Amino acid sequence: MLCLREPSQSSFYRDKSFDYNQNHECSFLSTVGKYPQFQLPPRNKSVVLEGNPLTIPCKAIGNPEPVIKWYFKGDPSALQNNSKYSIHRSGSLEIKNVGSQDAGNYKCTAENMVGTIAKDTVVELACKYCIYLL
Repeated sequence: MLCLREPSQSSFYRDKSFDYNQNHECSFLSTVGKYPQFQLPPRNKSVVLEGNPLTIPCKAIGNPEPVIKWYFKGDPSALQNNSKYSIHRSGSLEIKNVGSQDAGNYKCTAENMVGTIAKDTVVELACKYCIYLL
């Protein structure tokens, strides 16, 4: 059997096979995947008052559906759901009771078998009781 692969739509290939014994052509579609894309990427910067919660969006699509992971301050191990952080099904990161130790650089990644995309964001603390000298 001879198989030809022709590009059709963005995430599909049309396979054509010719069965010489039966003297006819067969055709079927197979999914090969679609690179992840952010639907709702993290903002460049979030400013939050100490003690307040913060939710940072990170929604991505792809085929297969991408897995969202969050990283903090360049640490190679991804953040996990715990009493401080929650990673929602939508990919958003929730930081409960933000403190000075939570300020810094975060990275959201979306990965599937086709590829990986990433977006950095910064969390800064707003000054609750600021004194400005003029």
